[in-house]
Amino acid sequence: MPVVKLFYPGDKKLKSIQRRNFFRVPLTVKAVIESEQEQQDVMEIMTKNISAGGIAGSFHHSLLFNEKDSVVVRLSLPNREGALQHLELKGEVVRITDPTSCKVGQLSIKFMDMEKQTKEMMIRYTLKRQIDLRRKGLL
Repeated sequence: MPVVKLFYPGDKKLKSIQRRNFFRVPLTVKAVIESEQEQQDVMEIMTKNISAGGIAGSFHHSLLFNEKDSVVVRLSLPNREGALQHLELKGEVVRITDPTSCKVGQLSIKFMDMEKQTKEMMIRYTLKRQIDLRRKGLL
């Protein structure tokens, strides 16, 4: 019987490396990102995944934003019946990967100052989406 011996340094020496507080599910929809600054830059991205804490998306052209920029995210979430739920959420750009010649760029946005009701709706949406994807065998 194989045995593995691990060293435990104690609770005080453990370091948490978890970055996310909410479960992410794959979702591809268009999202409009608008700057909260006075220049009013607007761009469209395709989301890759979504959670109650933020979104990640891809873009093909030059990016109008920098990390730590405050933005407004507008997106429409499809539900099981085919109806769309329109959302406008404040966020902060947390990560940018520039596009290369063979890849698209990636943009991650963390939602900020979300109302409790909206956050609960997003959590319910991601859980329902996870169930639907598992039923289809895609997750």
